[in-house]
Amino acid sequence: MRRFATSLAAFGLWLCAAAAPAVALDPEALRRDLIEGLEHGLSVYARQGIEYGEIKTTARGEAVRVEITGLAMPLPDFGGRAELGDVAFTVAGAGEGQYRVSDVRAPAQITIVAHDGSQVALANYRLEHLTGVWSSLLVSFLDLDLAVGDLEILVPEGNFAAQLKRLAVRNRYTPGAEGLTDQTSTMRAQGLRALLPAQGTFQIEEIQGESVIEGMDMAAYRTLAEELRALDGGASGAGAPPDRAVLAKLIEHLRDINIFPRRAVERVEVRGIALADQANSPVFRLEEIEIDSAGEDLNGPLAAGSMGMRYGGLRIEEPGPAQALVPTDAGFILSVERVPMRSLWQVMLTSLALAAAAPEPNPNADALGEAMGAEMMDAVTQAGTRFLLDRLHTESPSGQITGKGLFEMDAATPLGVKGGLELTITGLDRMIAIATQAAGNGAEGQLGAAGGVMFLMMLKGMARREAGANGAPVDRFDIRLSPDGQFLVNGQPMGMLSGPQQ
Repeated sequence: MRRFATSLAAFGLWLCAAAAPAVALDPEALRRDLIEGLEHGLSVYARQGIEYGEIKTTARGEAVRVEITGLAMPLPDFGGRAELGDVAFTVAGAGEGQYRVSDVRAPAQITIVAHDGSQVALANYRLEHLTGVWSSLLVSFLDLDLAVGDLEILVPEGNFAAQLKRLAVRNRYTPGAEGLTDQTSTMRAQGLRALLPAQGTFQIEEIQGESVIEGMDMAAYRTLAEELRALDGGASGAGAPPDRAVLAKLIEHLRDINIFPRRAVERVEVRGIALADQANSPVFRLEEIEIDSAGEDLNGPLAAGSMGMRYGGLRIEEPGPAQALVPTDAGFILSVERVPMRSLWQVMLTSLALAAAAPEPNPNADALGEAMGAEMMDAVTQAGTRFLLDRLHTESPSGQITGKGLFEMDAATPLGVKGGLELTITGLDRMIAIATQAAGNGAEGQLGAAGGVMFLMMLKGMARREAGANGAPVDRFDIRLSPDGQFLVNGQPMGMLSGPQQ
């Protein structure tokens, strides 16, 4: 799905990557540019052009009306294509190297077919509006206003169907400080419903998302796009890896640019998540879930970031004593400091270059993955990256768990990490009683429930029990990884942990 979304964005670039406009666009010049872009295709390593029947361009004042028949987009990873049909839109100059697209007309149906021509999936939709500004600097819209209604996806072979009442997307780019660019994006989807053959009916009432990115280096994106096209030109044939010399040149160029923004903030809210079984009986419902993330100094040598998640109103309809152990509300906030972004970028570039140049199938793929992971771990260890659990909270009918902690990467320690975690549990006795009841009636599985009882009893044995404000017992845990490699719980060693030799 991510590759398909990227291909759609790239398609927008090819549709509008004409020469920089003067007073008016030249219809014939625009037509030639469109043909070149469509024939270039979307794949970096294999030239798979977009299929079409005919391209017609007609001047409309200073703008140009474009009509493309029989449009079909290849799906390289899938091995088939998406048949879009006849598409028409108007292109007008919007500044140096930028093109405004409006009055888009497209069929109300998209067909996904396999390489043998058989139909795999069908998508019906109602395009309410699509306008925007494309730029040759990015394989995406600069400005975008998109609204689609009554979207329906059918997969006959898998007996799968999904519906979406409405989807709206808005994107804006604005000049920022120091010649960099800022981006703001919003998304709202309503009325998602999917029929899952084995599970039943899955529904989401609403999804809202917002993204703010500050300090994007557009010139870096231009360099990246140019280098990727040069890499495509170095391919020795369809599906073949690029020439090693061309690949090495690309990697060296990418080492000198920074495609990361200065700051990024994202937020997603999902409401009304529910699942009903095949008899339409409720299985569970989650009222809301929120996910937030932020990054600072992402274009510098050491970055910082945070991520938070919260959900509330979880109800599980299936009866059983162990359901009282399931948190109905929960959340956490995790922060990270001293992240070596540039070093990690270099490791990723080198590893991706080795993977791209290797034959398919690659017998050393696992070893390459392990080496990349080890180099990344070494980079964060040398940087002294810090992980902070700022907040942890769960609440269930049986009790609560709260916590906070800090772990720091340290090359001088046996494990390469030191730090600690503080946990507080209220209602531990009730949790043990519920788990014991579940183990006794076998409703949750004898072995799993018995293991849960043993784990909770072990926690109680290690706890430092105190009286809470209301007199109820509160169990506290001070968990530490000491600099000498010891694992301590409330000051008691639980064994010496060994790590890589220094």
